[in-house]
Amino acid sequence: MRAIDIYREATVLCGGELNGEYVLGEENVDKLFFVNRALMDLRRVRIYEMTADIIANEKTIDAIICGVAYYIAVKYCRHETAAFLSELYNSKRAIALSNVSRVKNSPFYKV
Repeated sequence: MRAIDIYREATVLCGGELNGEYVLGEENVDKLFFVNRALMDLRRVRIYEMTADIIANEKTIDAIICGVAYYIAVKYCRHETAAFLSELYNSKRAIALSNVSRVKNSPFYKV
């Protein structure tokens, strides 16, 4: 899925769609910031353009969309929406990160 598609879905999730136009975060800098912030939360590599493809499983893409929606809601002072999205994002992020494996030489690694 492309980063711009993730951003659009997140905008709809936090209530930013108006007559088919996405009205929040019009500047590409904001869009990149929101997507990269969610990617970094999920231990992913950052991107440098909104047309970049983000390769991940469905659970991770879901978490990224929720994260971007949460950061949009926080920036644009939609407090009730942000509170709801915070809970949703934390749940989906935990599920997405549950697939992260540990490093072999970690003291917590068990064979």
